[in-house]
Amino acid sequence: MFDKDVIVEDEKLIELLLDRRYLVGAPKNEKDLRIQYPELYDYPEFSRSRLRNADDLLFVWWFRCATSPYYDLPDERKLDMCINRAYRSEARRAAKVEAFGTLKFPDEIKAAMKRMESINTGARVENYVRLLNLRSNCHKMLDADVTKMSEEDKDAWTKRAPSLWKMLQDTQRDLERGAYGVVDVEDTAVDEDDGAVKDFRNEQTA
Repeated sequence: MFDKDVIVEDEKLIELLLDRRYLVGAPKNEKDLRIQYPELYDYPEFSRSRLRNADDLLFVWWFRCATSPYYDLPDERKLDMCINRAYRSEARRAAKVEAFGTLKFPDEIKAAMKRMESINTGARVENYVRLLNLRSNCHKMLDADVTKMSEEDKDAWTKRAPSLWKMLQDTQRDLERGAYGVVDVEDTAVDEDDGAVKDFRNEQTA
C-alpha cells in the first residue's frame, strides 16, 4: 500500500497514486516470485540457495510484505491463512502448520521475512509512478512537431533527442526487470475481499 507520509508534489503523480491500488512483489500467477520479479535475485535472503522452494518465498510475501492484505493482522491470526495461500498441496500445508504453529520459523525464513519487511513499498510505488511520468514526458518531447519549430528550437531538440531516447531505453530496462516490484492489484492473484481481513479491519474501527 502507498505510504501516505511520502511527500509527492507533482499533481499528476498524486492523481495516479489515488486512482490505483498498487502492491509490491505480489504474485501475478503460479510462477516463482523470483521469475515474476527478477530483482529478487539481488537479495541473498531470497536466493534459491536459501529458499529452495518457491512456496516458502510466497509465504514470506503473504506473511511479511507491507502490501499483503494480511500484513496488519496479528501473526497468530494470519498464520494459517498465509500458509493456505502460499503452499499448494494439502500435505505441505499440514506440515507447515505443524512446523510454524508456535511462530518459530527456520533461520532462512526469518532472514527472508526481515528482508521483506525492509522493503520500502511507499518509495517503490512513488518511483514507479515517477518512472511512468518520465517516460510520458520523454515521448511528448520526442514527438514534438519539428516542422513548426524555429531553427534554434530544432537545434536544441536535436541535441536533446539522444538523451531522451537513452532515458526511454534505461527506463524500459527498469520496467522489464520488475518495475520495482510494483503492480496494480487488478493484475495480481491477490483477493482483497478475504472475509478475515474485512472482519479484522471492522474490529479496528468499531
